[in-house]
Amino acid sequence: MKTTIVLLAAALVLCTSVRAAEKVTSKIDQEQVVKNLVFNLSSENKGVRESSAYMLGELKFEDGIIPLMAILHSDPNESSRIVAALSLSKIGEPRGIFAVKQAVRFDESQRVRLVCAWFANLYTNPHPFEIIPLEQAQEMEISANLLDQ
Repeated sequence: MKTTIVLLAAALVLCTSVRAAEKVTSKIDQEQVVKNLVFNLSSENKGVRESSAYMLGELKFEDGIIPLMAILHSDPNESSRIVAALSLSKIGEPRGIFAVKQAVRFDESQRVRLVCAWFANLYTNPHPFEIIPLEQAQEMEISANLLDQ
């Protein structure tokens, strides 16, 4: 009996603390989250930088567009540029979409160009192209008509 009461009390405390945490989220909390994520984009740690870039896209925070564009344009790591392109595509703001489309044309890495083309098509077109085998994707040239859509 005592165990049941203790378990019920613990469950009640847990439920009320979770509900209280949901209510505490405010505009000030959101602003601090955005500031922290944008600050972390300049981290020396690639994992911190990429996870922050990813979260900005998942949460669709437009305050991160300029720093994400900077990563897409000049980060030496392909994976960081790809995560930045994904986030910019998810946010969907015109400047970010334009930057992703420019990366399709001008990025030095064929992998980044291909993935940026995929993101541009997937997030900006109502009917994305079908998945194609990797061998075909590696052989295909990214057409300029994708950029005109």
